[in-house]
Formats: sequence, structure tokens, C-alpha cells
Amino acid sequence: MISLQVHAGLSSSALGFKTSKPTDTRTPLSPLTLTTIKPTGTPLATFEPANPRLVITNQKPVFTKEEEEKIRKAVRNYELEKAKGMHDLPRELVWLDSQCKGEACKPLRKYLVSLPEPTKNRLAEALRKANMASKQGLFESARLVKMVEHILQADKTDEFKAHLLEELAEGFDVEYQTVEIEGRKVKLERVNNMVFMDHDMFIGDIPNKDTIRRSFFFLPGFPWWFTEEMWKAIARIMQGNIDYWPVKFSDGGRRVNVPYKIATDLSSAKEDDVAEALARMCLETALPLPDWMEGENFARDLITALTTYAMKQGDKSCRQLIAGVNDALGDNMGDDFVLNLIPRSTQVSYINFRAHASRCSSPVGMGSSGPNNVNVADWCGVGSLMHETLHSLGFYHQQSRQNRDNHIDVMWANIQDDKEHNYQKRSFLVGGTSYDYFSLLHYSRINGFSIGGAPTMNATPFGVPAGPTYDLLQATYNGAMGQREGMSSADLDALHGVY
Repeated sequence: MISLQVHAGLSSSALGFKTSKPTDTRTPLSPLTLTTIKPTGTPLATFEPANPRLVITNQKPVFTKEEEEKIRKAVRNYELEKAKGMHDLPRELVWLDSQCKGEACKPLRKYLVSLPEPTKNRLAEALRKANMASKQGLFESARLVKMVEHILQADKTDEFKAHLLEELAEGFDVEYQTVEIEGRKVKLERVNNMVFMDHDMFIGDIPNKDTIRRSFFFLPGFPWWFTEEMWKAIARIMQGNIDYWPVKFSDGGRRVNVPYKIATDLSSAKEDDVAEALARMCLETALPLPDWMEGENFARDLITALTTYAMKQGDKSCRQLIAGVNDALGDNMGDDFVLNLIPRSTQVSYINFRAHASRCSSPVGMGSSGPNNVNVADWCGVGSLMHETLHSLGFYHQQSRQNRDNHIDVMWANIQDDKEHNYQKRSFLVGGTSYDYFSLLHYSRINGFSIGGAPTMNATPFGVPAGPTYDLLQATYNGAMGQREGMSSADLDALHGVY
């Protein structure tokens, strides 16, 4: 409840603040102040008669003065370190980047820059030793290829296998069904009361049987729990008919407004992970993007941490948070593009992050009649949450692109019979980008779908002639597949291209 307090005898007839004479001889009017009755009567806004507009007087700033000073100091330190070359790639990785030929070169550079420092150092050391061995006539190309692939795969966790084993151990009610839609067979997985397609494509919750009976929707040969909403969701994916989030144009820039909600059934640790995933997507997709957002550095870590905390509080949009960073730095980050994640109020369409016992999954594209329920299991980390959020934004798995045969060999003999559907091609927008081995949406070569830990895919560097360079790039691409460190440069280009 709010009240209007009128100061200095302001009468109701004076509220128009109009004069009929050239000179106003009346006593100047005092400000009209809007206050709260509870709990403290703190002023919210002031109307100045001499300047007729509502001025917000106590709007909480995005960051405190102390936080703004920390941001400025961190960015100044980054700029000093950059001037000294402290953020440069090791020369061995610069050399590896220079070997790149073809479409994957731009994503390779960003991938190398964003590698964790220990991985970056191990990779540089392997290349350094190979160079020394080559000078001594002892170089073995095959050994270097295996080392590069091993180093880049070493930090990955097999998320698919982890949750599949958990489902079996915990005795989940799992059912597999093959249905035919529009002349194509589709493999569905039912886990308890939820239905999935292609492992992490969430199709929908199963309502109770009475609700299904009253819906008058039944298709012969389909399971009893298959609903009209599930049929529509699958058809949209099959046709590439994805609903995208609205784009707003303001101040010469684009804003993609995406409401979100972090459900109360998530643990505090998972709330933190969701908030960090959203904060990173908010910051990393902004255009223009400042230098300190590239690679690992303290400025990026500090600003991401502050933004994560604000996202978890749920009272600021991405646009407001980026504006707060710009206020501290006098910068223009996000003037051209912002993925404007907004705390949900009453919006019908929004991304709802909720707890799930075993799956990390999302629908594809915007749900026009209700929330996008993104399921969050305990094993689902920040990178995987960004992966699922990209699904909710309308993006599909990289290895399912129509042109994938030019860039990978799918090794069908190494894939379990009931998991082959995860490697089918799909039609979807890619924003004019090339195939990307480094995409956050690419599967790992070795995962829970493979037989005996054998690789399910092999990179085939397009346009690179056979030889040592081909072998080295193939090992790099193979090792990079399935990375969950963050969005690749092609992921960012695809998002900007589609929106």
C-alpha cells in the first residue's frame, strides 16, 4: 500500500501545474513525495513542480560503491597485465592455432584462450617436448596426437553415463517407446512421469490418466501416456518449426527478453549453479564484448560473481546488470545486443529451472502456452545448464546438423542399438555459422551411448589435406568435442545470427 504526502499546503486544484498568466506570482510549490506506509515510510519517488517528471530517488543501485570500485580496480589491473603480455597464449598454442585450416579456425582460437590454465600448460608442454624431439630426429607424430587428445579429454566428466547408471541404481521406472510421426520413427524415453527425446530434449510431463481420458486425444499404436502436447512438441522439432523468444529494438540495439524462474525445490548449491549459468550467458553474449570477458582473468571472475549473486536475488534483469557494469567502468558493453534474462513476474512463457532426480534436460525453443521446464539434476553443472538454456533458446545438438557428414564420421558400430536416435540429423537454424567441434552443444566422442567406451564420432577436418597437420587438428577437435567450459565463438555467432 502506498500513500501520497502533500507538502506546504499543496491543494488538489494545483496538481495540473498550469498557469494562465505570463508571470506566476504564486508561492513556489514544494515537491510531491511518494512514500510507503509500511514498514518505514521510505521515500520512493519525488515529483518536482519546476521539472515536471517523476524522479526515482531511492532505487537501489545495481552495485554498491565498494563493488563498483572493485570492478574498476580489477579491470585496470587486467589492462596493465594485458599490456605486459600476461594474458597472451603460450607460443606453442599460438603455433597450434596457426596450423588450423578451414571453417573451425575461429572457434579454435577462443577455445584455446578459454582453456583452464592447468590444461593450457599441459598442452603447451606436450607441444614443446614434441618440438624438441623433432629437432633431435626423435619426433613421433602418432604419440603427439594421442597426447593432445588425452590432455583435452582428461578433465571431462561422462555426464550421460553418470546419470544413466544412477537411474539404474536408484530403480527409476524407465520405458523406451518407438513411435512414428510424419513418416519418421522417433525413440522416446519415459523416466517416471517425464518423457524425453534424444536424451535431453524434454517433451513433457505425464498427466494423470483421468486427465488424459478427458482430453479425447488418442493415437493407435502410441502409449497411453502420449499427449497432444507431446505430439506437437516432437512435430516442431521434426519440422524445425521452433518458437523463438521476442526481440525488442531500443536505443539502436537488440534485446531478447527471456523471463526466468529458479524454483524453490532446488538446493542452494543448484540455485548458485543456475544463477552462474544465467549470469555468464548474460555477460558473454553481450555486444560489444569487452576484452576482459575473453579467457580466464580476475576481472571476469569478479564481475561474473557479482552478477551471479544479483541473478540469484531475482530483482534485476540482465540489461540492468550490464548497465551497472557500464556505470562503474564508463563502458558501452551490451549497447548493440543483450540476452535480457528477466526475473519472471506474470509472463506465461518463461524458463523454469526445477529439480529432477536424474535428468538435466530442456524443451527446444520457447513454450508459447506455458513455462519451459528445465530439469536440473544434482550432477548438472554450470556448463550443462548453459547447454540446456541454449536448447530453450531454440538451438539443437551440433552433431545433428544437416552438414555434419563433412565434419565428423558417426561410428554407428560403436553406438548401442537403442541409443542411435541421439545421432539423427535435424533441421534447425544455425545463424549462418559453420560446423563447430568446440560448441557447448556438441556431444563428447565417448559417452553413455557408446559400447565399451569406444568413440561414437571421429572428426574429419574439412578442407585439410592428409598429413601431420590433419592428424594434429583431428586430435584437437576430437579432444574438444563435448566441452562444457562455456559457449564457443560459433555458439555466440549462432545466437547473434538467429536473434
